[in-house]
Amino acid sequence: MAEARLGAPPDLALATRAAADLPASPTGPPATASLKSTPPEITPAPLLVPLVVSQAKLDAELADWRANEDLYRRRGWLLLHSDALQVNVGFVAKVAVGDMQLPVVTAAIALRYDNYDLWPPSLTFIDPLTGVPAAPPVAALDRIDNGEVRNVLLGHPTTRQPFLCLPGLREYHEHPQHSGDDWLLHRNLGEGRLAVVCDRVWRRMARNVMGLQVSIQSLPGLGTQLVIALAQGDVDTVIAPA
Repeated sequence: MAEARLGAPPDLALATRAAADLPASPTGPPATASLKSTPPEITPAPLLVPLVVSQAKLDAELADWRANEDLYRRRGWLLLHSDALQVNVGFVAKVAVGDMQLPVVTAAIALRYDNYDLWPPSLTFIDPLTGVPAAPPVAALDRIDNGEVRNVLLGHPTTRQPFLCLPGLREYHEHPQHSGDDWLLHRNLGEGRLAVVCDRVWRRMARNVMGLQVSIQSLPGLGTQLVIALAQGDVDTVIAPA
């Protein structure tokens, strides 16, 4: 009997990757081990910036969010939760299924702003319903200078969780391979701001979700599998039919 499962066809370069297919950081173990186990407890950060200072800066970010909330909602950015130093945001894409456009949460993140902005914000991918760490169902596709498309969603060697390999995020700057790219070189560029981080996630993990990919795999000893995945691509090159 055919088995239906969610996943990505291995022969499609721009297809999303399931959690088990997350590429590992070159210096760290695959992310899959931690994703299948209980997430590690977060060690409280040392207090380097007074709480009232970090809170005031995050409050300013949230005030800017409220001023632009209608625009962000149209983009599919949903503010799920906020407290003194943390903001949870979900990203919704409309996925074409036949003649319907189904809203799908393609990514959800928790941003922690402790010691901000001496430190950059920390980004953790979460389950949008429970708030616990969870791998997203899509890749984070980034086009680099030579036009090559790469997945910047990698496994972190320290947190053993998926992270975005982009400057302006704590996990990027704490990665041992990025020791020469200090956060302070990016702070004045605004790369840790709430709207800037959300825009970067949206462009790589929601705006480029275009539909569904369906494939059937029939392998000796494994039977037949129906693989359904969210399809990602370059939306700017897609020409709408006349």
